[in-house]
Amino acid sequence: MAFSDKTEQQQQLARTLREHHRYLRAKIKQHAIKKQNDCSPLEEEYVWREHLKDKERLADAALKKDARRRFYFAINRAQENNQQDPKIRPHSKVSNMCLLHDPPSKAPKYTDQPLADNNESTIQVELSHLQVLDVGSSFNPFKKHGLNVDAIDISPANEDVIDCDFLSASLINVSERAETFSLRRNHYDVVIFNFLLSYIPTPALRRKCCLRARSCLRTAGILIITTPDSSNVGKGASWMKSWRTSIEALGFRRWRYEKLPHFHGIVFRAVDDCDAVSTPRLTGPDLNRLMTHPSDDRLEGP
Repeated sequence: MAFSDKTEQQQQLARTLREHHRYLRAKIKQHAIKKQNDCSPLEEEYVWREHLKDKERLADAALKKDARRRFYFAINRAQENNQQDPKIRPHSKVSNMCLLHDPPSKAPKYTDQPLADNNESTIQVELSHLQVLDVGSSFNPFKKHGLNVDAIDISPANEDVIDCDFLSASLINVSERAETFSLRRNHYDVVIFNFLLSYIPTPALRRKCCLRARSCLRTAGILIITTPDSSNVGKGASWMKSWRTSIEALGFRRWRYEKLPHFHGIVFRAVDDCDAVSTPRLTGPDLNRLMTHPSDDRLEGP
């Protein structure tokens, strides 16, 4: 595929995300005006549930996109996470501290392209034992690489993806049984949010997504987030820093970050309470507000 074609696809994807984000924000603003106040998190969830009933709009939002760049960013980070020193137990405190405090000189050069040995057989051998949750998967791009993936989406593009709303799906213990698909606590090694948070309409709901991801992850598991942005790295530095503060307060530590041509790629590692970041001066609403996206508008009346 020509470079210009890829660029056009990225731009079209960004336009689609902006359109649907703008639509959802308008709905929330209308609800706030009707209530004559700002929407509470519960009211925001009500608007989200109403959105899930709009099957026609959801079908239009099913992003059958070329996800190659984001796919390789996710694969490379999962491989990097899996290739740590085998002498260190993967879920031990020692392992956590080694990974959280890698010297900058040893940090890898990030890429959105395949690593030299990233052929399909290598991916299957190295990552096939991992439990992966791909949220907002659309068409389950990871399936063909033999990964053990639970792919979910509110508007699946094919039968390989489970019709499921991550924000409201039941969350059960690993030992429990369920008749329908349920998320499992402390079960996944990798949770992937590919352009998911940009679609979620409010800061509080974005943070709830990250909180649910932490519940699903084992200690030392990773949350991989990509979010669209075609501007330079300096322009997005402020809100990326805010997101980091908010997400780390949920029991994560930022592990890897890179600004690639059309998106931010950021990876958080789930940590034990003893390694968690303390934010005593920030309240829950403060931390929610830190998940603001540049395309958000203020929920005020005219």
